[in-house]
Amino acid sequence: MEALAHLNPGSGFVGNQYVMDLRTPAAGWPCDGTSPWSGLSGAAVFCDRYLTGVVASDRQHSDHSRLNVVPSYVLHHDPAFRTTLADHGGGPQVGLEAVEFQDLADPTTRPTARPAPVTPAALLEAGRQTVPFHGRDDLVAQLEAWCGQGGFGAWLLHGPGGQGKTRLAHHLSQLLTAQGWTVLWPRASARPDQLTALVEAAAEHPGTSPFKNLLAKRAKALHLGPANYCWFLDPSKALCLKLAGAHARGATEPLISMCDSGRCPQATHHAGHRPVWAASAESKKVFIATIGRAQRTEKARLSTELARDERVLAEIDALCGTGA
Repeated sequence: MEALAHLNPGSGFVGNQYVMDLRTPAAGWPCDGTSPWSGLSGAAVFCDRYLTGVVASDRQHSDHSRLNVVPSYVLHHDPAFRTTLADHGGGPQVGLEAVEFQDLADPTTRPTARPAPVTPAALLEAGRQTVPFHGRDDLVAQLEAWCGQGGFGAWLLHGPGGQGKTRLAHHLSQLLTAQGWTVLWPRASARPDQLTALVEAAAEHPGTSPFKNLLAKRAKALHLGPANYCWFLDPSKALCLKLAGAHARGATEPLISMCDSGRCPQATHHAGHRPVWAASAESKKVFIATIGRAQRTEKARLSTELARDERVLAEIDALCGTGA
């Protein structure tokens, strides 16, 4: 027997259970103490490809239109269940995953879900975890302590390619999974609207439980300037070096100052940069007001720079939802 139903994760939450609303209730069943769902106890409840729980019983006073379900997280919390799971091939990496974001999740992040390597080089992929993780004890301890803090948080992990950022992230996720965390690895082909939904979920998180976002960025260094941050991923695309021409040939870091993210894709602006841009704009307004008619070229140049400052300010305000 297969029954289709709707499941609201908030229903029965206080009692650590789900209440499943059946799409095809057994209407008209005689009130003789029997149930049309007898024998269904222990049946698996799937939301698409994820096991969400198991059926417990026909819910009382629901006219056989609802079923009580034991959630997977309750089962996974039981050491005996985890032992049984391990005996049947589920190792320590088999943990809880977010049903709501399964369309966003990368199914290949777990070694058991990855296709067989075509070449020996494929064994070096960080997600395969071919050899045990070792070293970086201090950083792992810092990340675990950070994860133990309540509420939402974000940690930016950056460095040159091949330094083990992804491998470290896999190791951390394995540790957290063993502790009962739900870990989500967004797939590379995720649509912008799906990532937006994830960000909105983070913004609406009430802070009652830890919600952490680990970001990895390939960069030799994150250059912190007074008005922007520069990742400097590709020197050939850096606007500051292009403008400097031959004088910046062979440069290993950006000529960081008031870089314009509207023209240089490697620069980003944040709320902390607003005072610098606001002061720059006010200074230009003062100078422009004092320029005479004979200095039209200089006035035009400063007006162009003022427009840039105001555009960056508008971008910062739009990003942070604030104004002057």
